[in-house]
Amino acid sequence: MRIFVPIIRFMLLSFAILLIPSACKKDKNVPREDKCYISANVDGRDYYWVLSESNCSFNNQKLQVGDIASDEAELTIDPVDGSGNYFTIDPDRDFTIFLTLGPANQIYIGDVEITISSLSSNETSGTFEGIFTDISGTIYQVANGEFRAEF
Repeated sequence: MRIFVPIIRFMLLSFAILLIPSACKKDKNVPREDKCYISANVDGRDYYWVLSESNCSFNNQKLQVGDIASDEAELTIDPVDGSGNYFTIDPDRDFTIFLTLGPANQIYIGDVEITISSLSSNETSGTFEGIFTDISGTIYQVANGEFRAEF
């Protein structure tokens, strides 16, 4: 009987360790504290990119959230007139959205709607969704995209 006590303790400890991650899941409704980020659901998988604050700006009607040269994601619109809806098919604006999904796997905009909820001289926030593609032409569905930046 004494031999079973360590086995039972081990099993109980293992079971408790398995329960802890599910009990500590992050609430999606809690506001993010990062000063510059992009998040999105890509083909059913959630991603979150914290971006360098120095790469987030709003100058001369150009909104930039991240810089793909040094961050893993970027959203840029030029020119931006203020809050509202922007569509990447608009020929009068330049759009850049890059999202890095993993090593050697980066997607960019196809047909995307971007909504800027708020825009001021010191911060912006908004959402985006639509169709993205990678260099090989694979199509990705992006939903619940969100961005925020403090300048």
